[in-house]
Amino acid sequence: MNEAKGPEHVVALRPVEPRDLGVFFEHQLDVEAAQMAEFASRDGRAFIAHWGRIAADPEAFVRTITCDGEVVGNVVRWVADGVPCVGYWIGRE
Repeated sequence: MNEAKGPEHVVALRPVEPRDLGVFFEHQLDVEAAQMAEFASRDGRAFIAHWGRIAADPEAFVRTITCDGEVVGNVVRWVADGVPCVGYWIGRE
């Protein structure tokens, strides 16, 4: 039996670049996704301050997720109260 193959995509992780933050900001404004994640979207100033804290944290590990070279989300590893945590956000599109 032949299986149908869908389109193949290249998914990769790379360091976060400043230009990625605009995409991340738009993702976190998605009301339905924020409700599902039990996450309160931030305004522009709070969002930039949040990412500034992440970038300054030597224990944090942050990467941009790309698909076929386009930014589609991010993944973050941080430590909260001594406990390692992992979070990710992938845009609906």
